[in-house]
Amino acid sequence: MKKVNIIYLLILVGILSSTGYLYFTLYTYSNISSNLKTSEDKYDFLESSNAMILDLREAESFERGYLISKDSSYLNQYKKSLYKLESEKVRFFTISKSYGLIESNAKDIEKLRLLVDKKIEEMNKIIILKNQGLNEEAVQLVKGDVEMKIMVELVNVFQNLYTDQKFKETQTKISILNKRKDFKFSIWSNSIFIIIILLLVGYFVKASS
Repeated sequence: MKKVNIIYLLILVGILSSTGYLYFTLYTYSNISSNLKTSEDKYDFLESSNAMILDLREAESFERGYLISKDSSYLNQYKKSLYKLESEKVRFFTISKSYGLIESNAKDIEKLRLLVDKKIEEMNKIIILKNQGLNEEAVQLVKGDVEMKIMVELVNVFQNLYTDQKFKETQTKISILNKRKDFKFSIWSNSIFIIIILLLVGYFVKASS
């Protein structure tokens, strides 16, 4: 009777071990998937940040073209560039939020938002001055270094965020590697433990018969 109890106990231990292993497997898979998603977000972040800079420079080039020629086609292209920029801003800040940058890099994100708005404001001022026939004032505004400083600051902020992303990517890769090692160790140790349990069950079944 005592041997039968031992057999049941061993079976119970085997079941508990398998259940624990299954939970650990699901937990590890969830963490690795989450970390891989974080690593993938880096490329969305870089793509979106580059697109914002390109949209700003494109809008600026059409603004300058309109200033020189007052050709309405430049103004139409300028407005299209601003529309693209607004769409990209929404995408960029959505990505930043999903990645946690709005919490971890709140100052940089807010500065970025202000700089983009300031750049658009400066370009719109030039367009308004041109439409009012104040060509000299518009040219003077262009010759000033306000717009250039804004673009330099924007690039610097993006660079800071990129550096932070790079660090997080490295940490993510290390985390994934460690979890994979833990997972492999868990597979081997649990397999060996189950084999030992089965051997003991077989031994006690044979001994009790």
